[in-house]
Amino acid sequence: MFGSFTVGDSLRVYRLQRKGVSLDPQRSLTQPSKPLLGAWLAFLTQQEMGQPTYVLSDLHDGEGFVQLRFRPHQAAVDVSFMAPALEAGRDATKAWSRLLDGACVEVARRGIQRVFANLPESSAEADLFYQSGFTLYAGEDIYRLPRSPGLGLPE
Repeated sequence: MFGSFTVGDSLRVYRLQRKGVSLDPQRSLTQPSKPLLGAWLAFLTQQEMGQPTYVLSDLHDGEGFVQLRFRPHQAAVDVSFMAPALEAGRDATKAWSRLLDGACVEVARRGIQRVFANLPESSAEADLFYQSGFTLYAGEDIYRLPRSPGLGLPE
């Protein structure tokens, strides 16, 4: 079964959030990922705040969830989190395909015209998005210092 997050999905999202992957590298570098909190905010505010979350629980397609983030002042969303990670196996691949298809249909019903995802160009995740009908739009490089540099003052 595929559908929007409900109260009954809380335990499933809580359990799967540790096995998922953030598709928003800039945000995940600056703040911790809290998928369950985002799902609850969207649920309680009728998707005005938080991250709309769609949950899959199916004997054939497996289980998982996808979270989206609306772009302000645009008819567009970003796929921000998916669980479980593709490394979990064949069931995860089937779940991602079903989640992407279902989420795109749901946001299209709300008038959303574009769906974006930030993915490494040559990755299993990108391959699956290509198979689901996504195409490469733009690329960027993100650099991160492993730790803050010291002031370099002599002691």
